[in-house]
Amino acid sequence: VSAVRYVTQGEHPIIVEYYDHAGTASIKFWWQKETEATPSPTSVPGQQEIIVDDLSAGFEKGGPSASWYERSVGYEGHTYWTYNSDAQVYNFAKWVPQLPQAGDYEVYAHIPRQRADTENAHYKIYHNGQEDSYWVNQSIYFDQWVSLGTYYFAADGSEYVYLDDVTSEPYASRKIGFDAVKFVSKGTGTAPTPTMTLTPAQTPATATATPEEPTATATPTV
Repeated sequence: VSAVRYVTQGEHPIIVEYYDHAGTASIKFWWQKETEATPSPTSVPGQQEIIVDDLSAGFEKGGPSASWYERSVGYEGHTYWTYNSDAQVYNFAKWVPQLPQAGDYEVYAHIPRQRADTENAHYKIYHNGQEDSYWVNQSIYFDQWVSLGTYYFAADGSEYVYLDDVTSEPYASRKIGFDAVKFVSKGTGTAPTPTMTLTPAQTPATATATPEEPTATATPTV
């Protein structure tokens, strides 16, 4: 019997127990650091990819600057992150792509291997006058692209992906990674009938900085 368990960044107590009935049982245990990210889906000829990184012009963030942090991990070696809020929005960001044409696009969020351990990151996709939501457990991904679904985009410059710090988890108990977002063309598609345009509140009523970044804890030597 074998098992693989992925863990988040930080310290973890590990207990290994087994039952030896006849005196000949043995057990092997080890861990290793994941060094390779899960590859993106294979590109299809003619398929276009538009990537909005957290350091590119299409990325916009807001909220108290004191509670925005940076880390040299993730796509292109950089990600922003912050602590979570339980109910009120303090920090938020959006990724605004410059799409070449209207059509269906599959949207991916890149999850960095560190400073992203929330189990309830709430992404909102604003497209063609509509809003869709997708929740991601960031804690189980390590430098991976995660699909948020396929949506029709009008490519009019007003569409974007939005993420804030509200996760409904206990206040400042989790970290949220704000890395790159990718838009992969799936064809021209058919435009659905828009219902209404919904725009999230971009300025919180009050803003209290979340805790300072803790001192890094040494990880085991592999």
